[in-house]
Amino acid sequence: MSIIQELTKNILKVRYESLDDDTIENAKLRVIDVIGCAISGANAAGCKQTVDLVKEWGGKEESSILIYGTKIPAHNAAMVNSIMCRSYDFEPVEACVAGKNIPSHISGSTIPTAISMAEWKGASGKELITALVLGDDLASRILAASRFSFDSGWDSNGTINMFGTTAIAGRLLGLSQSQLINAFGIALNQMAGTFQNLWDWSLSFKLPMAFSSR
Repeated sequence: MSIIQELTKNILKVRYESLDDDTIENAKLRVIDVIGCAISGANAAGCKQTVDLVKEWGGKEESSILIYGTKIPAHNAAMVNSIMCRSYDFEPVEACVAGKNIPSHISGSTIPTAISMAEWKGASGKELITALVLGDDLASRILAASRFSFDSGWDSNGTINMFGTTAIAGRLLGLSQSQLINAFGIALNQMAGTFQNLWDWSLSFKLPMAFSSR
């Protein structure tokens, strides 16, 4: 069995009952944390303009823009919610793998994705948590394997996060294993992001994480 087959099988087959209590509790705390960040970031620079833009785009009423309440297509809701979450850099900022903490902003992509997809598909709270844990786990492990460094110039929010969000969306959409493999392949072709956004003090620093959600 190939690595991608093993990964997708794990994402689609793990059940809520397999998760330990600490893992579930930590996932719930991350959700609360990120929603709190969205509340504080709702009126941050650029957020109201982004909300107005996606509302102008219109489309099917699938998922809610947090705080504002308007329903728009799920992928756009995940994107704009992610932008609000990232505005003040306060959402969870470390992944812990094998006892080592690594700088990251994974939850700011995975949680808006999980919330938007769960709302759209009418998923249960248990299924949301399961998908979130699996997506966070995958993204964190890939981040650890990537030997992350700020000196590389590439922002992991626009690369690593997309693996996690794809896993979450695929799980909540009920994709087959072959469909999820194809989804990862499509995601691989969309990855990007530069730390130059941070060094230039540009508002576009929010976009790699948001594009991963979208």
